[in-house]
Amino acid sequence: MLAPGVQVEHADFGRGAVVSVLGAEAEVDFFGEVMAVKTAELTPIATSKPKAVVKAEAMSESALAFRKAFEAVNLGVTPSAPEQLIGLTIDGAKEERRIVRWLERAPSEGLCKVFFGGYGTGKSHHLQLVKATALRDGWVTAFVEFDPKAADPAKPQLVYRELMLGLEFPTREDGSQVRDFFGLVKEVRDHWAEVRSGKLLKSSPWFSETFRILQNFAHSEDDEYRQAMGWLPAFSKDASALKRFARSSGISPKVLPKMPVSKETAEIYVFHLVVLNEVCRSLGYKGLALILDEAEHVRGYNVRRKERANNLFDLLARAAHAPVPRDAPPARNDHELRIPEFWKTGPHFALFVGLTEGDTFVDPDLPLRDACVFLHDDNDRIMLKPPQPAAYRGWCDEFFKQCARHLGPLPVLGEPDERARIVAVLGDAFSELTPAERVLRIWIKLATLAPAILLCGRVVTVDSLAAELKAACDAATGLHFPWDS
Repeated sequence: MLAPGVQVEHADFGRGAVVSVLGAEAEVDFFGEVMAVKTAELTPIATSKPKAVVKAEAMSESALAFRKAFEAVNLGVTPSAPEQLIGLTIDGAKEERRIVRWLERAPSEGLCKVFFGGYGTGKSHHLQLVKATALRDGWVTAFVEFDPKAADPAKPQLVYRELMLGLEFPTREDGSQVRDFFGLVKEVRDHWAEVRSGKLLKSSPWFSETFRILQNFAHSEDDEYRQAMGWLPAFSKDASALKRFARSSGISPKVLPKMPVSKETAEIYVFHLVVLNEVCRSLGYKGLALILDEAEHVRGYNVRRKERANNLFDLLARAAHAPVPRDAPPARNDHELRIPEFWKTGPHFALFVGLTEGDTFVDPDLPLRDACVFLHDDNDRIMLKPPQPAAYRGWCDEFFKQCARHLGPLPVLGEPDERARIVAVLGDAFSELTPAERVLRIWIKLATLAPAILLCGRVVTVDSLAAELKAACDAATGLHFPWDS
């Protein structure tokens, strides 16, 4: 039964929505163009609302999940499973609650947090924790480490492309999960009735025209279709495939604007991310959370490249923050493309940044935003500090309990009194250091040394293990030298 609002498909014009029906003819809105067609030529499309996103269950208790996480920690990398990462973080549950509170306020108040800290203080770990928490809470995430080749902040197109390649999606209530941008395109097509009404999407010819063209073809693994679809994540070499699709659909390729790769382009690519955030919300996700690490790379750039990188940083921050009244406009792009002033209508996506402090705050008279363009007020600045000795001891004790539970028979760590003695060796050595000397990465590695020594069969008694750990702690704190042994 055709009626206004019903989603339909036409062999020549693709998908659309019925505007009105009069006898054997209907007016249908095909991607903004209303056309009169025969009702017999229309096939109604069964549509459904996007399934809700649900928070993941509590930390998995399986031995396999913990063993994978232990191997990651032992190698000095972050566990990939969100539940394990949160569970193996010092004060992980407390940090998760704090991040969730930030995310809850993001749509109305804006969210841009910058984690400052030196080597080994946990910047990257905290950003991974943000990602894990955001995924559990229903946010689409993208995590990128800046570097001069793959994700150069002075070349916004590269950063945008890496973010699009790094998209990760939370699990829905039915257990389904989008895996990548290809899957996102399918989800958009399946729920076009919800997505198409987005104000920002309508104002973006990059997104709206791409989907108008793609809707005329089946979503498939066909190489040419993938190439055409790949234009949107900034693979500019693939524009020719999308233009061929446009011509075969009777659409002029001129409707596709440039996807520029040089000069001042930050405004364009941040706008793409703003539109993507709207698309994610239309699909039932809570929004888009961008996570950027190693932002200090720009300090080594020449003046021109640093200027371009800071322009990108400024626009990302403006899109994440609530609009600033009477704020000076940002630098515009060099390509004469008309783009909505999205920085006046936010906040849009959530933004988290990892940055080595360096001399950022050396000048006390320098305004905060001039010192770091991401910061609009002091609440945006998160200064990472090493944990208190009591927190480190508590983490070691819980970590060793899980090791004894999941890594096989480890009697030393499974027996409370013997485990307490091993915790004391690590905790006492940690307590003797000043806060500045407590490089957390080192002390996490020292803790993983205890079960590793037991697993390899090198020692079997608590006395031997305590002696091994004491020697390792002395070496780490400079109290042991090669000529002492």
